[in-house]
Amino acid sequence: MKEVDDETTNVQKDWITNQIALIKRQKEKSEVSSQNDDLRTQKTILEQKKIRINNDVEAHNKQIRELEVAQKNQVFEMNKLNDMIYQNNERQEKLTNDNFNIEMEFKQKLKEMENESIKLENQITQLKEQKSDILIDIIDAEKQILLWERKYQLEKEMQDALDPTIGQTEIVAMRKEIHRM
Repeated sequence: MKEVDDETTNVQKDWITNQIALIKRQKEKSEVSSQNDDLRTQKTILEQKKIRINNDVEAHNKQIRELEVAQKNQVFEMNKLNDMIYQNNERQEKLTNDNFNIEMEFKQKLKEMENESIKLENQITQLKEQKSDILIDIIDAEKQILLWERKYQLEKEMQDALDPTIGQTEIVAMRKEIHRM
């Protein structure tokens, strides 16, 4: 029995040791699995970056080709512009001469218009002075009219105050009323 007990304890110790080893192995497996997942994730990310970088490289290569074509077009346009600059210089000289002639005509017209505007300004100041004189005359006339109207009103009131017939109808009506009462 003692042997069996010893054997059982030994087996139990072995079993516990094996369990501890199993747990360590499972822990190592989970760590390796986690690292594996992390590495797979990193690999996926790096592959996506690689795809994006390749796309960027292709886009840049396409832009380079487009720029080369644009450069050729620019050279062609530059030659065309040089021809146009020459033509433009000739036209500019012609326009300068024409502008000088037109400018002289306009200066002459401006001088004439300036003289005319000075005449008109003088007429305007004279008319303003006449207007102010007329306004003063109108104000004086209105004062006279008010004075005459006031005198007329006073005269009418005076005539009414002196006329014995005014107010007689009211007096007669009151007497009749009193008599009737």
